[in-house]
Amino acid sequence: MKRPPLRWRQALGGLIALRLLASSATVLAATAPTAATPAARFERGNLAYDQKRYAEAEDEFFQLVADGVDGGWVLYNLGNSCLRQGKLGAALAAYRASAARLPRQSDVQHNLAFAQRQARDALPPLPTPAALNNHELLLLVLAAHGMFFTALTLHRLRAFGRRWRPSCTLLCLLWLGSCSWALLRLLSTVPLLV
Repeated sequence: MKRPPLRWRQALGGLIALRLLASSATVLAATAPTAATPAARFERGNLAYDQKRYAEAEDEFFQLVADGVDGGWVLYNLGNSCLRQGKLGAALAAYRASAARLPRQSDVQHNLAFAQRQARDALPPLPTPAALNNHELLLLVLAAHGMFFTALTLHRLRAFGRRWRPSCTLLCLLWLGSCSWALLRLLSTVPLLV
């Protein structure tokens, strides 16, 4: 089989490199935070809240909810902004919605209880969560997945000779340790817009 001339190969290589550069630039442009992204709006709301501009923070968080980003932390921050302005009804509604999405967060429960104590009328208590929420269920499935495939790999190691067994066992244990570390890190961090 005859090879194409060198010029064609260079041109083809240049086109491939140009295409890779263009696609990476597109990906970088798509992932860069802009003023219209929910993450940027969330950060602007947090910044306004930290600077005691509660009305502006409320507007940012309310716009996120209006745009469909009604995660537990967005609603929690909306409740904080409303409570600081004395809008007790809106704060209670935001805290109750946040407590439904983040049932095990002590900050949400504490602020909801504080707002309910401030209210004149008694509100019915929220039902206690018995099941796992979606985030906890995802972490549980990922942990089970990692443990299953680690056990399967260790089981398959018996087919290898004694020479490869220690290094493969070490790799599996390192992989299991990194998965455990990642899960613990995920559990310890506060998700941004969950």
